[in-house]
Amino acid sequence: MAIRNDASLRGKIRAIAKREGLRPQEVLQMFLFEHLLLRLEKTSYVDKFILKGGLLISSMIGVSLRTTMDMDTTVVGMPLDRDSIEQTMEQICSVDVGDGMEYIFERFESIRTDDEYPNWRAHIMVRYGRMNAPIKVDITTGDSIVPAEVEYPYPMLFEDRAIRLMSYPVATILAEKFETVVSRGVANTRGRDFYDIYVFLNTRADQIEYGQVKRALEATARKRGTSAFVADYRSRLEKVRLSDDMLAVWESYVRSAPYASDISFDDVVSAAVRLGNLVSA
Repeated sequence: MAIRNDASLRGKIRAIAKREGLRPQEVLQMFLFEHLLLRLEKTSYVDKFILKGGLLISSMIGVSLRTTMDMDTTVVGMPLDRDSIEQTMEQICSVDVGDGMEYIFERFESIRTDDEYPNWRAHIMVRYGRMNAPIKVDITTGDSIVPAEVEYPYPMLFEDRAIRLMSYPVATILAEKFETVVSRGVANTRGRDFYDIYVFLNTRADQIEYGQVKRALEATARKRGTSAFVADYRSRLEKVRLSDDMLAVWESYVRSAPYASDISFDDVVSAAVRLGNLVSA
């Protein structure tokens, strides 16, 4: 599907947003992330940046079931000091893939400063015709990836092909989501963590290897110091189910995510409990 200019792009973005009941800005952000990944694919860093988070999940289950305004990565096999990562991002942004778009690396800010390793948020400006759109990419390191990162064919929005890159395996995605909803308990402020568990169990159940999820969960909990919380998942999730504050968190998420409108809070908590039971079996 050819995109001739910025007006053509906006038209296609509006069309897919209207068809799927999404906000155009969300679809545009995902398109801009996609074309950053196109640039990454053409560099020697393609095996160093491991895609994770909402952008990966959306690409796996489909934009009609999950959108995101964020791009999250973890890096392996390369230094993450400010000078090195700045040079790397500038090189990635400068790659010409023939799409007529200009990616301009602007700055970094430090995030998750209490972590053992440095973590960064890259601010990038994308220019295309009269369009100037900012995007942010979180870059971390030191994550436990079990069994290991995998080669992933990232499907493009408007072209019938995929971008080759490295990503989290499904086991690590689910392990991190489950650890988060259990360890944070009634202090969680992210309804999407519950939604992601629910949608994976209801759309990709036949592709989940629960033995791998168990090993990934053990590694994640050990690294985060939450093994005792995870072992007590049933009682902690029951407190979540009965919490009015957590119900309000879910209802707030549903208002921003129309694809979740037919799913009850009880349904998503039950999905988390079911994942715990399957992993513990």
